[in-house]
Amino acid sequence: MYKDFIHIFVLSCTKATYLIEKQLHARLNLIQRLQLRIHLSLCSYCADYGKKAELLDELTKMSVRDNEVSSLFTPEEIDDFKKKVCKKINLS
Repeated sequence: MYKDFIHIFVLSCTKATYLIEKQLHARLNLIQRLQLRIHLSLCSYCADYGKKAELLDELTKMSVRDNEVSSLFTPEEIDDFKKKVCKKINLS
């Protein structure tokens, strides 16, 4: 009984990192927010991961807003990449 109660509040690091990533794109429900907040208060590794994930997300959004992403690759490079991905998928 006690173990079941603890698992409601204490997440694994795997689940915590999933929720960290999820909250960058969607709103977590109340239970998920509470679980994540508790986990982050106990786990410095996941707290650091959360800060880095937020920074990377913000940098990505900034580069998309500034239209830098589209200028990094030529259309030929993008087509070549797509062909390589399709080839790998078909080989699997």
